[in-house]
Amino acid sequence: MGGRVEIRVAGQKFSVTHDHDETHIRELAQYVNDKIAELRRRTGAVATHSLALLAALDIADERFQERKRRQELEEEVRNRVTRLLEQVKQQLGEEEQSGVTVRTAADVEID
Repeated sequence: MGGRVEIRVAGQKFSVTHDHDETHIRELAQYVNDKIAELRRRTGAVATHSLALLAALDIADERFQERKRRQELEEEVRNRVTRLLEQVKQQLGEEEQSGVTVRTAADVEID
């Protein structure tokens, strides 16, 4: 784990120091190369620096969209948990009013 790895991005060779598995770094480089190739096909651009900047923007956009989606999912989970807790509290309140004894795991003694 960790060390130095030689990679190629956009046809240029880089020696990268890393704290990850070498395979991970190679996968990242391949992802960037794939993104550059995709942009080359879509835009017709040939200048490496332009493609690299477009790829950086595209990858940053993906990252921002994923972060937004994660935040939305976290909010959805929080809302669902809150609703479930309210339903449980309401149910427990109704049971207490009807004289039903509610036992929790903390009430049970194990011999």
